[in-house]
Amino acid sequence: MDIPDYQSLMLPLLDALADGREHLVRDLRESIAARFGLGTAEREALLPSGKQPIFDNRLGWAKTYLAKAGLVSSVRRGVYQLTDRAHAVLASKPPRVDVAYLSRFPEFEEFRRKAENETDDVETAANSDGDPSIVASAAPASTPQESLDAAYHQLRRAVETELLASVRGASFRFFERLVAMASTASSRKITSASTRSTSRRNDGSEPSVAPKSKRSPAVSRVCGGARACSSRPRPSRAKPANTSRGSKKRSS
Repeated sequence: MDIPDYQSLMLPLLDALADGREHLVRDLRESIAARFGLGTAEREALLPSGKQPIFDNRLGWAKTYLAKAGLVSSVRRGVYQLTDRAHAVLASKPPRVDVAYLSRFPEFEEFRRKAENETDDVETAANSDGDPSIVASAAPASTPQESLDAAYHQLRRAVETELLASVRGASFRFFERLVAMASTASSRKITSASTRSTSRRNDGSEPSVAPKSKRSPAVSRVCGGARACSSRPRPSRAKPANTSRGSKKRSS
């Protein structure tokens, strides 16, 4: 089954919070995914950036828009609760809650006006036909994060194609220089990585310091405490024999 777009998740999210109690976001994900019959493959499908599951991202944006319209409140991090306004909305039994429905609330319209000024350039890059409105209204099935990821990958593919065409149309001498530059850069990268790896032990700890040579007891006695001392033991000096007394005895 296809993953529902974030606007299709708004009303189910309100229904999941309809009891008025506090709900953990992970519990909401499970209950809403079960409501749509999403399997493991749909739950684990990632955004083009590979950083977040598509379903989690869309449900997060649905909550964000509902909160901007004053329908959902964040009690604390990862815990949501329905507001009194949302209870009134559910009592009216709307067939669908989406961006168009939320536009009746002044807080949401203020949020959209602020978003227009901040995302105008991003929307143009995301091919939103230049309409100065939030990305979601131009592409109902995509969240702003999805639009940004898609725009990034589209621009990257365009640059790669243009670069490859330029290289293919260049002279043979230019191609030789390009290969040489790439080879040099690759060698430097390998050398740098090798240097970093050898500067640490295999277990990731800092390189050990070479152990100090052990001094013999004789050397320690000669060095004496904290005084600097050479590692070589000092040659012992024999005391000269006291010949003065012996000569006196012999003379007497």
